[in-house]
Amino acid sequence: MATWPTYLPAAWLDGAPLNVQPGVVRSEMLSGHVRQRMVMTLPFDTYSATFSFSNLEFRAFEFFIRDMVGQSGWFIGPYHDGSGQQSGTIRLVGGGYSATQNSDTGYWSVTAEIEIDGRK
Repeated sequence: MATWPTYLPAAWLDGAPLNVQPGVVRSEMLSGHVRQRMVMTLPFDTYSATFSFSNLEFRAFEFFIRDMVGQSGWFIGPYHDGSGQQSGTIRLVGGGYSATQNSDTGYWSVTAEIEIDGRK
């Protein structure tokens, strides 16, 4: 599993979890009854994350996600949440992200939905 490069800044999580996955699948039956079953014991927490990168850091980020992780893969890396810097197993939801460059500073603002596996 790939590890987040130490020269790249950690992700900042925007507020509370967007979606705490319950790990349950719910199936409606023709008779009107509903069946629920557990499909995972340690569900993923999904967050909106923001990164701030210089031009060089942004190019390194693109290389890391595209070539080292493979758009949809898991990696071990840091993130900042309400209790400070944490480390965990992370992936980009759907492998995608949005990037905007500030014309005044040249810095890139990258936003992505990330899943954190087994966050406690």
